[in-house]
Amino acid sequence: MPKEQTHWILAREAFRRLKDGEARRMIAQNSNLYLLGAVIPDTPMYALENTEEFDLLAHFLHGKDGENTFAPLTGLVEAYQDKWSDGMWAFVMGTFSHILADAVYHPWVEYYTGSSTEVPDEWKDLSLTRHRELETYLDLFHLRMNGIKERPISFFSLLKGKEMDAAAFDHMVGALYFSGAAKANNGIRKALYAHGAIQWLFMQKSLARLSWFINRSTGGKGDKFLTLFYPYKEPRRPDYFQAGLKYRHTVTGRPKQGTVEELAAKAAKITARMFELVEKHLEQGTVRDFFQRIKGPSLETGLVGVPVTAIVHYDLFVEMDRVLNVFRAIK
Repeated sequence: MPKEQTHWILAREAFRRLKDGEARRMIAQNSNLYLLGAVIPDTPMYALENTEEFDLLAHFLHGKDGENTFAPLTGLVEAYQDKWSDGMWAFVMGTFSHILADAVYHPWVEYYTGSSTEVPDEWKDLSLTRHRELETYLDLFHLRMNGIKERPISFFSLLKGKEMDAAAFDHMVGALYFSGAAKANNGIRKALYAHGAIQWLFMQKSLARLSWFINRSTGGKGDKFLTLFYPYKEPRRPDYFQAGLKYRHTVTGRPKQGTVEELAAKAAKITARMFELVEKHLEQGTVRDFFQRIKGPSLETGLVGVPVTAIVHYDLFVEMDRVLNVFRAIK
């Protein structure tokens, strides 16, 4: 991931950067489908049934083995070639925003948290817990920076307001997930509703408070679960991410420095550029050729064709402790 609110804020920023044109019009008229696309690659992670199948699907969509993460979109475009709609294109562009945002953010996130699949076995739980905790605080930061405090978007509200009937939407999601070989079935709909339910639970402060006390009484055995929730009290330094953070690219080891706001601007810029390319090729009648050519990055490494196993550079302890201790100092 990042979490849903971060993806939705970045998707909205990419939209704001667009000039008047077909891409902007299609998104504006299908904003719910656009924002659903911005988180749909993560939906398989929330599935409560057929979890093994959906876990493999999530790995594929995120390019964990170096897969072309644009290939599912190519499959969707091919599957709908005779019945493209503005709603489908808005959904496609939302999905692009997810892919490109993850590719920008994940090398930074995973430098501080490690990859839970690649760190030594004794660190895997710690890595997953810290990954979730960092992205939860990242969500809070983006919400604050964008003036959203009381009523952030919910996945359920987008499902309810989507500009497409439920059967057509399920079919489209199936075409994305299975690269054009649509398998729209009850499993997809159940996964969508599980995503909505769990995302709603994240935002319940009373439940977070209860979970925190239970976790504390059990010696922190529920850390992996608890860190999915927004904290029930606000961190002392919600603006901490405005400071410059030093890190290294998790694969290349190249030193990097910047703020979260700079990462957000980069993600929005390259996403808006992708939308402009889609618009141009639609106008020129070459959009199918365009989708056949493009190759998407691994969402874990941020690099095309480079799998998660290539991650070797991370600081799971010193730097991450320093970052999280700032946030854990509750008022």
